[in-house]
Amino acid sequence: MFMGPMDGYPDFRDTGVEGMGRFINRLWNLFNEAKYQDTDKVSDLVSVKLNKTIKKVGEDVSNFKYNTAIAAIMELVNTIYENGANKDVLEKLCLLIAPFAPHLAEEVWVEILKQKFSVHKSLWPKCDLNMIKEDVVSIIVQVNGKVRATVDVNAETALDKAQVLRSVGENERVATWIKGNKIKKEIFVPGKLVNFVV
Repeated sequence: MFMGPMDGYPDFRDTGVEGMGRFINRLWNLFNEAKYQDTDKVSDLVSVKLNKTIKKVGEDVSNFKYNTAIAAIMELVNTIYENGANKDVLEKLCLLIAPFAPHLAEEVWVEILKQKFSVHKSLWPKCDLNMIKEDVVSIIVQVNGKVRATVDVNAETALDKAQVLRSVGENERVATWIKGNKIKKEIFVPGKLVNFVV
């Protein structure tokens, strides 16, 4: 599932399988290391990464994008290794890996995390959207349909056309592309894009 999209042409070389084997061993070691299970508190970085991963994996599984879902889980595991985790984080991680590594997830769920059989009858973890709310949004700026710059704006103002256009207008790269040209139309997609037709 990690080798590529299900509707593509995955490269079935041994190296890909070996890489996943190493990742499974890393997961197993993570769940078996007591220092992670005994941690009472978890850093904000881990909480944010966990919630982003829950959201991404849920969306990707629904769209059969298993390779990107697994890649997101791998990133989460790296974050946990670097910052530690508590039992709640490990339980949610176990639920996330269950569709991809069902036997490992079941053993971890029952034998290590001491949860009731079976992980596959448990509820999918919920994503706390407040934890993943972005403070800054990058707006793509196009001139005549071609990307000319990206401008970072406050997430709260990213939906306000007037404020976004003001921020975009102050950008030097954008100014050079529209300077001396008459703007015929401004296309605004809230929180995402501005396109000037000149």
